[in-house]
Amino acid sequence: MRPRCLLLKRIWKGVRPYLNSLKSAIDDPDITNIALTGTYGSDKSTIIKTFQGQYPQFEYLNISLASFKDIKEAEAPGKSASGGALERQLEISILQQIFYHVRPSEIPDSRFKRIVNITAGKIWGFAIGLIMWVASILILFKANYVNHLNPAGYLLLLLIFSQF
Repeated sequence: MRPRCLLLKRIWKGVRPYLNSLKSAIDDPDITNIALTGTYGSDKSTIIKTFQGQYPQFEYLNISLASFKDIKEAEAPGKSASGGALERQLEISILQQIFYHVRPSEIPDSRFKRIVNITAGKIWGFAIGLIMWVASILILFKANYVNHLNPAGYLLLLLIFSQF
């Protein structure tokens, strides 16, 4: 379900109290986290998107705990999760969504890892660098350039260039 446009006055009247409550909660320095809950289709996304549109000066981090798993399936005998396990799953879900909004370099010791996107440019750069490295090793050792590297020759070059 897509968030609806609140141009209709009757919808706006129903949503306005929620927007006022959200604004007063944000203005309260003692409130640090705000959650909006409700049943499926109760216009939570509409309220949030409308609030974000009215107050773009705030920074938002939308975290979804939507689970479309059948409740009866979760409550089946032998499969019920204890309160602690459910709480742990919720914590992990929240942390993952928070961590995925920052760069991995900002949280290097986190156990939440992302799939690294390797661009074609990085692959080409690595391939060219590897080819150049192999070529330089072959030139040094196969073409016998190592034997031409003579420290006495360096001293001669230093003497010649020190004259200028």
